Amino acid sequence: MRLFFLYFIITCSFASEKVSDIDNIPFNFSFESNSRSLRIKIIKENSYISRDKDGAKSIKLYLKIMDKKFNHFEVHYNKIKYVSEVSNKYGYTSLIFDPFKSDYFYVLNKKGKYKVKVHTALLEGQSYLRDHTCNKATIILDNPQKVPLILNCKYELTGKFLNQKKKLILTFKALNNEKKVVRIRNKRSTTIHFDKSTISIYTKYNNKDHKMGLALGLGPYQFDTKFNNEKKNNGISSALMVYTNFKINHSTSIRGFDAAVWNDSTFNNAGIYLANDFSYAFDKQLVMTTLLGVQYLHFKFNSNSTSYNEPIYPQGIEFTYRNFLDIPHYILSGGIFLSTQNDLEYKNAWIRWGKGYYWELNLITWAKNEFSATTYGLSVIFPLAKLF
Repeated sequence: MRLFFLYFIITCSFASEKVSDIDNIPFNFSFESNSRSLRIKIIKENSYISRDKDGAKSIKLYLKIMDKKFNHFEVHYNKIKYVSEVSNKYGYTSLIFDPFKSDYFYVLNKKGKYKVKVHTALLEGQSYLRDHTCNKATIILDNPQKVPLILNCKYELTGKFLNQKKKLILTFKALNNEKKVVRIRNKRSTTIHFDKSTISIYTKYNNKDHKMGLALGLGPYQFDTKFNNEKKNNGISSALMVYTNFKINHSTSIRGFDAAVWNDSTFNNAGIYLANDFSYAFDKQLVMTTLLGVQYLHFKFNSNSTSYNEPIYPQGIEFTYRNFLDIPHYILSGGIFLSTQNDLEYKNAWIRWGKGYYWELNLITWAKNEFSATTYGLSVIFPLAKLF
């Protein structure tokens, strides 16, 4: 019931995607018209980045349009007429403008009809707007004509399930919503053309889609145990963790772990789970995952005591935030397992941070009848192997 309630709250919270801002886009926008009384301003806090149906990014500029001479005027854009209102003796209106779909709109007042030209240019030293979907690939563009471009990436898989290769698919979007799709292999070059401009492309990426990964965690853990009325503070103890993940598809995997802590007492907690991504937020960089499965627990208070060995059934939930704080490749993740049984107490909570190698803070508490154990500490997790 506790896990179901948590699942419900998180699903509701992430039902709607939060949009990105435009602070770091590599473009400059300027406006040109024959009307000297027009004033056009981009309101950055109301502008944002969204995605088209095919996944490509779109820039939505929130424009505030004022006319110092005419209180009443209309703005015509995308088959919609925006009528002005009056504030501080000036007429004004606003609209959401996509500079990659169109490069103009019209303003109509008592004096006539004016075409407003929107110029989009790359900032110095920039070659395109890169999407976070391209972070796992090295992409080098030679764009001498400074064509404004938005780049989106995805991979397609070819071959048999346990021996699949990845091919990178690049989607370039230029002004006037012109799009070009390039399928390119690892360490290959090609060219594309927009109008009279030629752009050279070189890519490098890991083209093997490994289905299974193994990792090892090591670190000092505080270890406290209890048997009947006797408590034992084992102090800082050795801790060893083994992790495995077998990917079924892009949203489903089978995960396993084994956590062992020992000193005068010994504690071993292993589990296997079906992991399924069920909710996404922040442009799919934040992923929520359910963890449904079974664990096995071993506990021995000391060399003279009996040992506890039994399957247990805690269920869990996990979050993964990729490119956290806009740092490419770095991941912040965390989760919790909670007991579903009335006859025992169990909690396993963790939080991780890193890229390739991860730091993990972990707390495990367990109690049943006369037995109990609590262990917590900091460990470093590093990859052992990638298979299949």
